[in-house]
Amino acid sequence: AAAPSKPGKVLAGAKYTVLDTRTDNFDYSRAKANGEDAITANPDLGCMVGLFAYNAPACLEAIKGAGKTGQIKIVSFDEQDAVLQGIIDGSVHGTVSQQPYLYGYHSVRILKALAAGDNSVLPKDKFVEVPIVEVRQANAKEFWTNLKKLQAGGQPASGGEAKGKVKLAYVTNGIDPFWNNAAAGVRAAEKEFGVSCDVLMPPKGIIDQKRMIETLLAQGIDG
Repeated sequence: AAAPSKPGKVLAGAKYTVLDTRTDNFDYSRAKANGEDAITANPDLGCMVGLFAYNAPACLEAIKGAGKTGQIKIVSFDEQDAVLQGIIDGSVHGTVSQQPYLYGYHSVRILKALAAGDNSVLPKDKFVEVPIVEVRQANAKEFWTNLKKLQAGGQPASGGEAKGKVKLAYVTNGIDPFWNNAAAGVRAAEKEFGVSCDVLMPPKGIIDQKRMIETLLAQGIDG
C-alpha cells in the first residue's frame, strides 16, 4: 500500500492518481472554492471525492459552475439531499453512508445501560460496528425514502418530566448535516429508552467541545 498523501502532494497508485488533498476546516465557502481551484488547476480532472457531508454538494456546485456536469465524476460520503438527488439525476456517481442515525441511536442505548451498571451491552471486543451502505442510482430513491422516515421519527420528545430519568449528552465534533441525522437517532432512542438526552454541536470545534463537556460534568451528567 502506498503511504498516505499530504495536502498538496500527489499520490500515484496502480489505477488512480490523487492529484491533491484539500482541507477547509468546516468553512463551506472554502469547500466550494477548493473545488473551483481544483478544476482550474487540472483541466483533465476525472473525479472529485468529498469527505464530509457538505463537501460533495460543494464540489457539485463548482462543477456545475464550470459547465462540466457529468464530465467530472463525484464520489461522496454521507447522505446530503443534494447528493442523493445528484445520484438519482446521474450527476453524482454514488455515496457511502455511514448511517449516522445509528451512531446516535446506539450511543443512547448503550449509555443508558452503562449508567445503570449493565456492561452486557458491550461486545467482547468493546467495538460496536455500524455497517456502511453504498448508495448508487439503483437504490438511491429507496434509501432516501427510508432516511426521511427515520428523520421524521427522530423529533425531540414533547413534554414529560425529566426528573428521575437518566441524563445523557451527545456531543459532536462540530456543526454538520451528518450530525443532524445522528441527532434523529438520539431522539428516537431517547423516547424508546426513557432517558433525557441533550445534543450539543460545538460551532468552534475543540474549544467549544471542551467547554461543553466540562459544563456537563459539573451538572452531574450520567453519560
